[in-house]
Amino acid sequence: MTDKVMTLHELCDSFGISRRTIQGYEKRGLVKATGRNMRGYLLYDPHMQAEILRVRRLQKFGFPVKEIKTLLLLPKDELRSRLVTQKLILERKKEEVEEQLTLLAGMIDQLE
Repeated sequence: MTDKVMTLHELCDSFGISRRTIQGYEKRGLVKATGRNMRGYLLYDPHMQAEILRVRRLQKFGFPVKEIKTLLLLPKDELRSRLVTQKLILERKKEEVEEQLTLLAGMIDQLE
């Protein structure tokens, strides 16, 4: 993230996010452009850039986009609780994947 205002194109290139993703966030009311330049290109200030990254992180943590708007409105204590719960869920999934990998490796070894 930078301290400069970015166009939609710059934002997408910088964050590795598609234009369609940003538009989807805007459609759901999660983020919005903070202005337009003289050519009419959408602009995003540093605060909105931070919000876009926050939404993106929550999505990567496994929260559905439909739920993220609610999460962003929660008081810090409630948000923390939801994040802790999600962390436990992801840790459980990690254990399951590690178990599957071990079983798979064993199966591969048996075929040699």
